[in-house]
Amino acid sequence: MQTRENLEIGRARLALASISKFIDQLDVETPNLENPQISEIYELTKANHKPGRQKNSRIELKPIEEGGLSYWSYKTHRWITGKYDSKTKIFNPPKKIYRN
Repeated sequence: MQTRENLEIGRARLALASISKFIDQLDVETPNLENPQISEIYELTKANHKPGRQKNSRIELKPIEEGGLSYWSYKTHRWITGKYDSKTKIFNPPKKIYRN
């Protein structure tokens, strides 16, 4: 985290105004991926929340590109993964694959 000592009130207000303008541009349901900043945030979020990143994760949880069954849904903007049923010891894959 970055801090500054003795910051002018005018500069602080200007910085807060520009940040709030950027935050107002964000639309979580239909992100504007043509905006380079929003596209970069979108891709970073997609990479940071990729399933199967832990060392002891099941291979089925990994993305399709890595040999698993999980995929990124551009419709709901989240990773779609299957579920492991601990009672029956069976992995249930995701129901449908939506491709865009």
